[in-house]
Amino acid sequence: MAAKPEPEPNPDEANASGPWIPKTPGEKLTGVLSGLDIGWSDYQGGEYPIMRITVDTGEERPVHGFSTVLKGEILKHKPKIGEYLTVTYLGLAAKAKPGMNPAKLYRIYVEGRESMDVASIYARLEGAQEPGPQEPKPQESKPQELEPATEPDVPADTPNEEEPPF
Repeated sequence: MAAKPEPEPNPDEANASGPWIPKTPGEKLTGVLSGLDIGWSDYQGGEYPIMRITVDTGEERPVHGFSTVLKGEILKHKPKIGEYLTVTYLGLAAKAKPGMNPAKLYRIYVEGRESMDVASIYARLEGAQEPGPQEPKPQESKPQELEPATEPDVPADTPNEEEPPF
C-alpha cells in the first residue's frame, strides 16, 4: 500500500502558531499575556518588545512590537503577565513622510483598565507643555559668584580635628 502524499501547507495555517502578522484593517488578536521578551532590530538598530499572547484555543502567538506605533502602544499600556488584552491592527496611516512608508497603526486595549490612567496623561502633558501666557518662561540664570569659604575663628589652643593630637 502506497503512503498517502502530504498535503500542501496552507500559508494561513503555517502562520497560525507563528508571529501575529495582520494584513487586514480591523484584525484583532485577543488573549492573555503569557510572556514578554526583548527582540533586536538591525533595521532600527535597537531593542523592541515581543509580547506572547495565549489565545482562547491555548495557542501562544508572539506579537513583535518593532513598528513605531505598536511599540509605542505596548510601552504606553505596559501590559502585565496574566492580563487579558486585545491588539487591533487599524491599517496604514493616510499620509507618510516623503520617502517613507506609511505607518502601521495599532491600538491595545487591556481589559479592566482605562486606556491610559489619568495621572500618567497629566504627567506626560505637563512634561511636554510649554508655559502658557500666565506663566513666564524661566529666564536663564547666571551662576552666582560665591565668596571663598573661610574657616571660623578657632582659638590657637584648640586641637585641630583633622590632625591626631599626638
